[in-house]
Amino acid sequence: MESSDLTKISGAPCAYETFMASATARRRRRMLRVVNVSKYFGKVRALESVTMEVNRGELVGLIGPNGSGKTTLINVITGYYEPDGGAVYLGDRRLSGLRPHEIASLGVARTFQVPRVFRSMTVLQNLMAALAYNREARRGAEERAEWLLGALGLSEKRNDLASNLSGGQQRLLEIARALIVNPKVLLLDEPTAGLNPAVIESLREMLEQVKRSGTAILMVEHNMRVVSSFCDRVVAMNEGIVVAEGKPEEVLLNEAVIEAYLGR
Repeated sequence: MESSDLTKISGAPCAYETFMASATARRRRRMLRVVNVSKYFGKVRALESVTMEVNRGELVGLIGPNGSGKTTLINVITGYYEPDGGAVYLGDRRLSGLRPHEIASLGVARTFQVPRVFRSMTVLQNLMAALAYNREARRGAEERAEWLLGALGLSEKRNDLASNLSGGQQRLLEIARALIVNPKVLLLDEPTAGLNPAVIESLREMLEQVKRSGTAILMVEHNMRVVSSFCDRVVAMNEGIVVAEGKPEEVLLNEAVIEAYLGR
C-alpha cells in the first residue's frame, strides 16, 4: 500500500491520520513532563516513580500532607536535586542533569516556600536582577515589570528595599521576579501563604492572564479553597507517590487523598 493510501479512505481522513494528528497535538501541548522520577535520601524514600505533566496554558495544583514529596519534586524539576531514577523534560528537552541556572535559562522559573529576595536591593532592582540568566526576556522587561508591580500591588514599593517589605509582600515580589523572565514553566511553592483574601484574588486574576499567554504553571498549595478556584487539574501525593489526579472536585473527594490528610 502506498503511503498516500494511509491518509484517505472514501475521501475522509482514516483512523491512522486522526491518531497521528491527535498525538502531535498532545506533544505540542505538553510543556513540562516528569517521567518515573524517584529520589531517595539514604534509605528514606522522597519520591517513587512519579509521573505527571503540565500543558501549555494550564495550572496544575500539587497537593499532599507535609512530607509527601511536593517540594522535593520541585527541587528535582529545577535541578537542585538530581533524580535517582527517571527524568524531567521541558517539551522534548531533557532537564535532568542540568544545573539550576541552566534550567532557568531555558525558561523554567520558580518560587520558594520561604521567599528568597535580595534584601539589600530595591523592589525594582530585584526584578531586573532576575534577567541575568535570560537575555531573551530582557526585551520588553520594563513593560512587564510595570504590569507585574501594578497587578501585585507593589507599584508604590518599587524604590523600597526588599528588606523593608512585609513577608507577604516579599512573597509577591518573588512571584513577580519569576514572571518577569516570561517563563515557559512557572513553579510556585505555596504562593498564597500569608496573603489576605483580596490579594489572593488579585493573584488568581493575574495567573489567569499568565496562563492565557501559554505559560504552564505547577503550584504547590495547602489552601484547598485556593486549589479549587485556581487549578485546572490537581495531582495529589502521599509518601512520595502520586495517589490521585484529575479535576479539583474529583481529587479533593478522593478517598486516598482524604485518608492521606486525615491519617486514617
